[in-house]
Amino acid sequence: MQRAFLIVVSLGFLFIITYTLFLTKPITENKPSEEKKLNSRLILNNFFNLTIQKHSIFFLDTSFKRVIAINPRASCALESAALYHPNRSIYYIYVIRNEYNTATTIEEKYLRTVLKEYKNVNVVYAKVPDLIKNTCIQELFGKHLIETSSYFVEHFSDAFRLIVLMKFGGIYLDGDVIVMRSLNDLGLNFVGKESETVLGTAILAFEKGSYLLNALLKDFNINYDPKSWSGHGPLLLTKLVLALCNTTSNFSHNECDYLKIFPENVLFPVSYHNWRHMFHQKYLNEILEMTKESYLIHFWNKLTHGIILNVKSNAPYLILGKKNCPKTIFNLNKSF
Repeated sequence: MQRAFLIVVSLGFLFIITYTLFLTKPITENKPSEEKKLNSRLILNNFFNLTIQKHSIFFLDTSFKRVIAINPRASCALESAALYHPNRSIYYIYVIRNEYNTATTIEEKYLRTVLKEYKNVNVVYAKVPDLIKNTCIQELFGKHLIETSSYFVEHFSDAFRLIVLMKFGGIYLDGDVIVMRSLNDLGLNFVGKESETVLGTAILAFEKGSYLLNALLKDFNINYDPKSWSGHGPLLLTKLVLALCNTTSNFSHNECDYLKIFPENVLFPVSYHNWRHMFHQKYLNEILEMTKESYLIHFWNKLTHGIILNVKSNAPYLILGKKNCPKTIFNLNKSF
């Protein structure tokens, strides 16, 4: 009798456990795992097939690489933007020619890390014909002049950052910056001085359809010079703001009410004349003091790309990286 009782009790427990598992299984299956969500975001999608959120932040890669990859410094720029703007969509756009395998999966470790840690980051591709479609710069691209320039990477980037902002509005950032605080307080239309008399283009913020962006694209189309490195970037922006906004040479006066022009300490606190200071630990206190109220630091990759820092270095650039792009720094091997 006792044995029969034990068998009945055991069967009862088994029924309860089985029934509980049966009830909870469909709920588990209906909720995609974090791994599945990540895997779906690791598929490279067409930028122009997406619904682009207002006030997004955009990065561009115009090197036309066949392999989807990002260097640690560009990863730091991307991560720092995502870190301080959790409510904005961040797009890292690989510009490609007309042919591409849309099923490409992102394997590169820095991009996988940023995508895993920051849900607002999207890595996408954009085809050149889609970018230039319905813009005044189509005529220039039809002449194939940019492709033959010694500065084709820079000139494609100069053109496409204007086009993306013209079509969608938001903020464009170069891959050689570190964002150090939220840019939300700066408004919708702004640029920054990189020197006393020149405006920088490493960060641009404009609303969709901006008159100034349209003017920049028209000038780019008409006056394109394949031999000029910065003539269609900072120098073009400076020229047109001076002309259209009736401003003084040092931008102390500005008649374009919609456009904010921030002084150097806000967006470009370290001049390109002093770029070496960011990579030498003896200038740590100086740089930290200089940038404590800044929103951004630009590290002038054209000048600094050959410098390799040991991960244990106290160089200002590495210290700022540890604070503003911690996941990227954590993934470094021995150098940055």
